[in-house]
Parts: sequence; structure tokens; C-alpha cells
Amino acid sequence: CSSDLNYDILPSQGTLFALNYGFRYINGTLAINKATLTVTADTTSRVYGAQDPVFTAKIAGYVLSQTAATSGVTGAPGFTTNSTVTSPVGAYTVTPNVGSLLSDNYTFSYVSAAYNIRKAPLIAKADTVQRFYGGANPTLTVTYTGFANGETITTSGITGTPTVSTSATSSSIVGTYQVTITAGTQASGNYAISYVNGALRVNKAIRSEEHT
Repeated sequence: CSSDLNYDILPSQGTLFALNYGFRYINGTLAINKATLTVTADTTSRVYGAQDPVFTAKIAGYVLSQTAATSGVTGAPGFTTNSTVTSPVGAYTVTPNVGSLLSDNYTFSYVSAAYNIRKAPLIAKADTVQRFYGGANPTLTVTYTGFANGETITTSGITGTPTVSTSATSSSIVGTYQVTITAGTQASGNYAISYVNGALRVNKAIRSEEHT
């Protein structure tokens, strides 16, 4: 039957009996109201700078042994969140709404859930550099890969600097030496930084000879 409809309640004689009274019967009304389904958003998360995932929800409260497939409910809930693609790492909420849900026999109530933004992965790699034997080590530099939202090292909010070092000295023989990178004083609220070592290549010195 359809919801929010009124049905007549029809009284009748039944077992009523009285020597001194007669009976008149007046119909009453039975109103069948919609049952309530609870739409609860699923807890979800994403990394900083990523697009929202496909939000989902669980629907509970079906009556008469009905299920989502047999209840006559059509459509799907919509969702809103209090975060944006540029929101920093932290805890937010996702809230379901009616979306395209439709039902003759049910109304809907909505329950929000946690929506967590996690740190995005960022790689800090020591660059491969080279010099000639006997020379001073060049400046050891770092290349970053994985910034979100068009950020750079100067706009990302990352503080401090990594520690970059090598065991090679000016007297080190020709060969390849590891350039080691560690976190140093570097910290970030929105990025989980991983550090990748690089290399320093010491090449043969070039000897110039003068001829007279």
C-alpha cells in the first residue's frame, strides 16, 4: 500500500448487547505514515590534494523483511563535505542528503561520518652530481616529486631543510660515492616525505700539457 494514506476503521455490532440502549456506528480513521530509513555515510579518507572519492552510505530500517532490492526505494543519496581539494590534512565530515532517493513508503534521516585527509606522499631525492678528481665537492641539491595543488617547495608549507652529505672529499679517488639524504630539520603538515639517496661521481682530472 502507498504511504501517508488514511483508511477507514469500520465498527460493527460485534458482541455488543444492551436492553436499554441502541448503537450507532461512526467510522474512524487509520493513518499509515511513512517508515523512516536511516542513511549513514561510510567513513572514508583521501590524501591531501586528491579529488574526493566516490562516497557511499549504508541504509537501514527496512520493515516487513524488505531489502534495498524489494523495498521500492529508488535512486541514491547525495553527499556534501566540509572540505575542498586544497584543505589541509585533518578530520572532516561527509554528510549524506536525499540526492535522488525516492520512496512511497519510507522517509529518510541522515547521519554524517568522518572524512579524513591524510598526508600526501612526497619524494625528496638527492641529485646525482659530479666533479673532477682533486676538486671540491659541488653543492649537493635535492629534487622533490609529488607536490599537490601546483605547490612547490617554497609554497608547500614545508619547513626546515634536509641533511645532504657525502663521504667523498677532494682527495677521494675516481669513482662513485653515495650522497646521503635524511630529514634533517624538515617537517610538513601535509606531506609524508620519503628520502632517496643520490650519487657523486668523481671523474678523472684533465691534465693540460704545454708544448714549446
